[in-house]
Amino acid sequence: MSSFLPGSEGGGLRVQLNVYDVLPNLSRANKLLADYIGAGGAFHSGVVIYYRDSAPREWAFGGCESGTGVFCTGPKKLDGNPFLYKTTIEMGLSICEDEGVEAIIARLMDEWPGAGYDLTKRNCCHFTEALCMWLGVDAPFPPWVNRLEDPLRVVICVCTYIFVCVCMYIYACMYICA
Repeated sequence: MSSFLPGSEGGGLRVQLNVYDVLPNLSRANKLLADYIGAGGAFHSGVVIYYRDSAPREWAFGGCESGTGVFCTGPKKLDGNPFLYKTTIEMGLSICEDEGVEAIIARLMDEWPGAGYDLTKRNCCHFTEALCMWLGVDAPFPPWVNRLEDPLRVVICVCTYIFVCVCMYIYACMYICA
């Protein structure tokens, strides 16, 4: 498979968003929350950049006591350790080439210290959304990836889902018993 999208020879670099379930045991809950209820899920995400002069790298963010929280791996290297790969989303082309991307990464490494990690306000999904914005990719960041950040929205969605299920169960029981 080519590292570049057709027609990208004169454009920027190919960019993808990899999404992972935070824990393999949460994949069913994530599917329910994201796919059926629309509340999002507990995801990790990383941005894969296909460089012209080197191998592709997946950039992500995580918490640590000191230094930057920004790190990179090979694409999908986090699958199974500790995350479970879910999907890849094509984000389009960046507005810059290798050198520009490296300058953006250097800036974000300074702006995203590991000690600043916060599960609901400054997590890996916030970082990947910011990186995609800085890269100027064509596609909008998918809102379901980071929707779980709003606990009240999740509670409302889950309660609505439970209410509908209970109502359907009561209706079914009344219909069967009648």
